[in-house]
Parts: sequence; structure tokens; C-alpha cells
Amino acid sequence: EAMENIPGALWDLGNIDSYRVQGAPETLARIVVAVDPAATYTENSDETGIIVAASGAGNPRQAPYYVLADASLKAEPAQWARAAVRVWHENQADSIIYESNQGGLMVRDSIKHASSQLLKDGEINRMPVVTAVRASRGKALRAEPIATLYGLGRVHHCGAFPELESQMTTWTPESPTSPDRLDALVWALSALSQSSQPGGFIGTSR
Repeated sequence: EAMENIPGALWDLGNIDSYRVQGAPETLARIVVAVDPAATYTENSDETGIIVAASGAGNPRQAPYYVLADASLKAEPAQWARAAVRVWHENQADSIIYESNQGGLMVRDSIKHASSQLLKDGEINRMPVVTAVRASRGKALRAEPIATLYGLGRVHHCGAFPELESQMTTWTPESPTSPDRLDALVWALSALSQSSQPGGFIGTSR
């Protein structure tokens, strides 16, 4: 359904639709799963954002990007960690990334514990690389370079992601909330593009 443009929103549905594709090409340079965990698990808690994105082959400064899956859900850490590992396995992703300032060691340990259990159960055949990332600036400055990539037609949604796209097209830098799916999207595409603009990463650790 069409959504009205929100004044100040960094994304609009018309732009997303213009570059939407049925699927990603067979050859991709890198695939990541980004996790934005909810701070709590109650009836009123946010969902945990889990977004899978990939970069196309070629120069990273010119390559296209693809949003492959949205596996976000409201669940306790053990459940969302298993969901993140499963979607990492299904998409043959390179790594799982998370913000170190949001949950820190709890997020890492939850993902590693889930991975060990799924490996033991035979659902996966290798352990994922789990990488912590930290931003030097706020959400708006991290989101703006990603919105620019969309404006340039370099980001393609492989199919439709209604909940994610609703957050994208209704969030503004002045919004008091910080949407979970959108946060995970920004982390995923920032990691792939390795943006050097303000709000980019100031370090990574495993």
C-alpha cells in the first residue's frame, strides 16, 4: 500500500520501489547479518532487528548492495540468537555483526552459545564469525550515508519487506524512537560499504 511521504524522512517508498529486484545475482562479494538487539524482553519491548544484506562484485565505492532478508522478531536472547545464526547459515553469510554498545558481551555470548547448540544439533556445519562494531556518531549521521546510497540507486531490496520499509519511510532524524529493523539495516550496509563519512565505524573487534 502507498504511504504518504513523511517530512524529513530519509527514505521514500517510491525510491525503494524503483530499484526493487526479484533476487540478488549469483555472485556476491560479501554477505553479512546485522543484529540490533532489544534492550529488554517484555510485552512492550521492541523487536530485535535481524537484517541480511550483501554487496555486489566490483569496487566497493561503486558496487550495488542487496537487502536479502528480514528475520527480525520479538524474542528472548536465546531465541533471537538462534534466529540470527539460522539466517546466517541459510544465506551463507560471512559474519554476524552487532553494536558493542548495545548489549555488548551478552549479545556475543548469546550468538556463540546458539551457534554451538545448532552445530551440535547438526543444523549448521561451521561457527560464524561474530564481530562487534562501534559508531563514532549518532544514529542520524550513520543513517544519512546509507540513505544517500539508496538515492543513488545502489541499494536493491530483493522482494518486499513491509515492516522494514515502514520504519524506513516514517523515521526522521528528529524521531524520539530508534527502530530496530532500520538500525540493523544501517549497521549491515555500513559494514558492507565501510563508509568513511561522519558516523562511520571507529573500530571493530571479534
